[in-house]
Amino acid sequence: MIIAAEICKLPTTGVTTGVVIAGLLALVFGVAVLRWVRQSLNRLSVVIAPVLLLGGFTLVPQEDSCIEATPASTSTTAAVTTTVASTSTTIAVTTTPTTTTTVAPATTTTTTTTVAATTTTTAAVTGYNVGDTGPGGGKIFYKDLTRAAGSQYFEAACIGWSDGTCGGTDQVDPQAQWGCYEELLPGADGTAIGTGRQNTADILAGCAEAGIAAKLADVLVVGGKSDWFLPSQDELIQMDTQKATIGGFGTVNYWSSSERYATESWVQDFRNGPQYGADKYGSQFVRPIRSF
Repeated sequence: MIIAAEICKLPTTGVTTGVVIAGLLALVFGVAVLRWVRQSLNRLSVVIAPVLLLGGFTLVPQEDSCIEATPASTSTTAAVTTTVASTSTTIAVTTTPTTTTTVAPATTTTTTTTVAATTTTTAAVTGYNVGDTGPGGGKIFYKDLTRAAGSQYFEAACIGWSDGTCGGTDQVDPQAQWGCYEELLPGADGTAIGTGRQNTADILAGCAEAGIAAKLADVLVVGGKSDWFLPSQDELIQMDTQKATIGGFGTVNYWSSSERYATESWVQDFRNGPQYGADKYGSQFVRPIRSF
């Protein structure tokens, strides 16, 4: 008995081809054995033949090999695990200090200089006593600190004052008229201490005669001082009291700035101290004073 088997186009590669060949070989072997057994054992052929055939077909793949199957394209992707060593890179950061330069804005400063006007102020000066040399070079003959500033100290002009210096050849005080005979000058009648300055101003305001006693005192500049005046009646009394301290007086009469009548003004006799009225046109001695 010949078993014809249609050999289909076998796959050229893969495990299935090997199995088919093995199955065919087993089938051929089984047929040969079957023939041998049949010849030897006719009775066992019915049993053994199916068994062998079943074994052969078992080795053959179940799917129809005659149908050309398009092998599925199997793409095997191998998972590649790459272990990358973690590298810590420390980057040194160079910090450049930022220097902030503050430039002070240029400031133009305008300096305004105010020059105060020069003002001659007669201020009270402490520290002088009667008999001391005063600021004008003469002698202090009266002091009263209870008085207002500017009239606390009284200074007589120094000996030789008439030429604007102390000493020299003019040791004797000059003589002059009081002036403005038979004219009553308003305001020139103060007699108290501290009224001589105002009396002198009133005489000069009402009497324009040149070379009078009040004029000699008013124009005097000595010892750097120019605020001299003709003494009042009481101021002249204080000078007589201190005549030895002041020095330079003769035994003669000195004019005061105190007017008595239109024809007379008060004089001081330095011989024995009395005061009396003398005619304005007569010549008497003059000694200016100042107060501060």
